[in-house]
Formats: sequence, C-alpha cells, structure tokens
Amino acid sequence: FSATALESLARNRFVYFLEKVLSIRPDLTHEDDTAPMDRGVVIHDILEQVYTAIAAQSGRYATRSSGTWKIAQSGEIPLAVFDPAKADDLLALARGIAEEEFKKAERRPSRHLGHPAVWETEKRKLLQVIENFVRMDIETARAENRYPALFEMKFDSKHDLPVTLNRGEEQIQLKGKIDRVDLIFNTDGELDRLLVVDYKSKS
Repeated sequence: FSATALESLARNRFVYFLEKVLSIRPDLTHEDDTAPMDRGVVIHDILEQVYTAIAAQSGRYATRSSGTWKIAQSGEIPLAVFDPAKADDLLALARGIAEEEFKKAERRPSRHLGHPAVWETEKRKLLQVIENFVRMDIETARAENRYPALFEMKFDSKHDLPVTLNRGEEQIQLKGKIDRVDLIFNTDGELDRLLVVDYKSKS
C-alpha cells in the first residue's frame, strides 16, 4: 500500500474500492483549468531539479564515519547549501530550471495544463511557490544547520528501503515517495536529526 492509498481507505472505503480496485476515476470536467495532479507533478519536478542542482554545486557532503554521519568536503550524499550572500544566484537558478520544466510539461500531451491563458497565470503562481521554498531555505537553513539532501526518495523493498507497519502478527508493507529529507547537524558537524518535508501538505 502507499500512504496515500491508506489515507483514501480510511477516509472513504467506497471511493477506495472504485478508484483502487475497479480503477474508476472521476473525469476531468474543467478542461480550461490546470489539472491539480499535473500541477503537483510540475511542482515536484521543478523542486527536485532545483534542490539537486544546488546540492551538486555546493561542495558539501554527508559522509559516514565510525558509524556517524558527518559534514565533509566529500562523501556519499551531496548537501544543498543556502548561502544568503548567493541568494540572487540561487533564485536565478530556480527560475531558469522552472522555465525549462514548464517547456517540458507543455510538450507532453499527457499533461492537462488547461487553456493557454489559464496556464500562463498558473505558471506565475508556480514560480512564486518555487521561489518561496528557496527563499525560506535561504533565510532559515544556515541558522538551523539544516541541509536538504534527499529528494523524491522512493521507499519499498524494490529500492532496498522496506517500510512495514506491524500490529501484533499482522504486517502492512508500505511504498511511496518522500518529497524531501533534510539533514540537521549539531555544532560538532554530526548528524542530529532528520526533517521530512511534504510539499503537498505544506508541512
């Protein structure tokens, strides 16, 4: 099960039966509007590209040493570093990636982006959402010693990240994607906590 599927099951079993078992989904009736699912996919694609690009050029990594994860100049996990002095460059990078992802979405016939005038307005809103995420990290990440590190991370047995809910003898295997995982280090540069970010719920 995915976490979303379990939420759907808990919320309305009949809708779950229709959508997940019979594969019956509601029709898109507002063809002039951007489909919420496609809007979400575009946001996720842009944020993944933006944060991956920032991490790739940062020169900071999380590396495992003596059973502890630490910040280093080389290592296994690139860390996205948000230097307030480079705010303009980071925002320009985000805008450039967003524009490229908009073009890709427009070339895909499977995307329901709506009427061109509606989509133009939607693009401006999406760009503001992306900039807000980046600005928030520019303003807060360094003070919190927090580094966005893992993006759109899939978890299930196929990706060697099995997640299981246990209740007595019963087990439920979960699968899905974590939008973003930030690594928070202590003053000694050792990993202290993980912060899981879910874009959709703004949490």
